[in-house]
Amino acid sequence: MKNNFRFSKLLLIIIALVQFSSNLFSQENIRLLAVAYADEVGNTDSLSFVWSGNRHGVTYSDALPFDTSFRWNEANGTFFRQINTFDAYNNIITTKGQHYNGATAWINEQDVTTTYNQDNLPLQSETNYWQNNEISEVSRITYSYDGQNRFLSLLWENGPLDDVQNNSFSHYSYGTNEGPDEIIVESWSELGNEWITSDRISYTYDASGNSVLQLNELWNVGLNEFWNNYRFLSVYNTDNNLIEYTTELWDNVNETFTPLNRYIYLYNSDGKLEESIWQNYDELDEEFTNSFKETSAYSYGLLMSTTPQNWENGDWADPAEEYIINFYYDFVPTAIQDQSGISEISIYPNPTSEKLLVNYSGKINRPVKLEIIDQSGKKVLTREILNQLTEIAVKDLAPGIYFVRLNNLTKIFIKN
Repeated sequence: MKNNFRFSKLLLIIIALVQFSSNLFSQENIRLLAVAYADEVGNTDSLSFVWSGNRHGVTYSDALPFDTSFRWNEANGTFFRQINTFDAYNNIITTKGQHYNGATAWINEQDVTTTYNQDNLPLQSETNYWQNNEISEVSRITYSYDGQNRFLSLLWENGPLDDVQNNSFSHYSYGTNEGPDEIIVESWSELGNEWITSDRISYTYDASGNSVLQLNELWNVGLNEFWNNYRFLSVYNTDNNLIEYTTELWDNVNETFTPLNRYIYLYNSDGKLEESIWQNYDELDEEFTNSFKETSAYSYGLLMSTTPQNWENGDWADPAEEYIINFYYDFVPTAIQDQSGISEISIYPNPTSEKLLVNYSGKINRPVKLEIIDQSGKKVLTREILNQLTEIAVKDLAPGIYFVRLNNLTKIFIKN
């Protein structure tokens, strides 16, 4: 159960790929290399990413998400992998999820195929679920858009491979805001072979276009009207960052909304999310009480770790190391090919506090220049090397992010 929770959380975290442009290397980006729990880096419950090679004639693909992600298993090596393919516009067109059977084969779990329109918006996404090496179930979503490329409708179908049927159909309507004012959801009735209204979702926005209220209602067939179900209340700061998100349920007896829980979001001076606090509502005391929080740590704008803590006995408990998540990064090299004969470089350990080992692949017949550069662009170390494996002392460097450059190839490392 613990491992399932931890792995699910890793998958949620990597949905958004951390990437930013460096003012030092205008053609290079930081890319996410691995996400791992602190106690098991590189082993159980860690994810690492393999990036595309030679796409568009470039050594690495500097504009695309990862091609393959891996969950590592200490006993068997790679346990789970997800493989993506892309079209010429960098849209993901296929995604295949597989697990390793512990012996010799990769076993399909699910695969997703997505088609796009001329504006690179998804038209249809079909997911096949596999069982015993054959497709057992299909889920299909079909999208349509208005003249402003906003969602107009969403059709969801699912079922066994030989009997895919309608499930739900959502209609979107808009006012003056970018987001929808209303979504009407219909469910498919096999008995009546027709669409039946089931839900309505309404949105209210502030002057900045932020959604401050989402109201979900259920259709009452007998009374032929919508009834309140639950709602979400959102509060934003002057920078339009979400600072409070509250869930309330409709109480039919007292005919009022009752708080259920809320999230409090705190940001650092750079506007990056620093703390997420989850609170439950105590009906007896009629107040919110702390339950859980997650603290994010950054270095030079990069998310480096997330640390969870539970609220116990009136205070935040010491974080359990097994649930701390660390993020590791690498450089996306430029399209300039190295002319020295060096095809690839690797560095380890990373992060490091004492020394850094630099290893290169390829053959050279003359010394090549190795440079270590800090985030400001200052060269803090320069050395000519010839050996394929070189040890560099970094204990005197200040903590932070550094770049190792060997001719035209670059790597990043973290100095603790």
